[in-house]
Amino acid sequence: MYKIYINGVPIYLNSFTLYHPGDERNLTAVYVNKPVTLLQYIDTLEKKHKLDSIQIFSRDVEKLKNDFFNLFEIHDAGGGIVLNELGEMLVIYRRGHWDLAKGKLDSGESIEEAAVREVMEETGIVSIVQKELVGITMHAFKNRHGKRVLKRSYWYEMRTHKQTTIPQNEEDIEKAEWIIPEKFISECSPMYRNIREIVDLYLSSRKEK
Repeated sequence: MYKIYINGVPIYLNSFTLYHPGDERNLTAVYVNKPVTLLQYIDTLEKKHKLDSIQIFSRDVEKLKNDFFNLFEIHDAGGGIVLNELGEMLVIYRRGHWDLAKGKLDSGESIEEAAVREVMEETGIVSIVQKELVGITMHAFKNRHGKRVLKRSYWYEMRTHKQTTIPQNEEDIEKAEWIIPEKFISECSPMYRNIREIVDLYLSSRKEK
């Protein structure tokens, strides 16, 4: 199963064996190997609508995924769930939403290297210890040239000491703050759903250890 957020609404690419009927707010469809139909669903989520989700089912999920991804320019990004010695998490506020620091790869750079570099550049912190991959989120949007982009973000747990932050204003970051993760989830709004998802995933994995 693949999940991609468009305008904050998930579109799922699922195996046909998981098929179930939807309702007026949760659309379901069977993929008949025509990419033009995928464009119709994407266009629906890019415009005003009253949907909570779209689920597309196929007997060949990898073909469905490839056909879907081929409609976008794919950008890979690295980011961090950064914790200090007090258990606080580093978060940013950018363009009207609470977020986590992340960014695209530079030429010749690995995902892991990009994740650490972007966290340092966007927040001004140093001395980061990178740990394991927490998860991957995907969201799609149109860039300023009207081109459809699918951003695939790889999120790593990181550790550092509490330090003064310097928000990267040229990237429209207004704030970079330390906050308890549970408080971030419950009190910081608005927040992108994929960000809430990855923080929830991290908190769940931490409880299991």
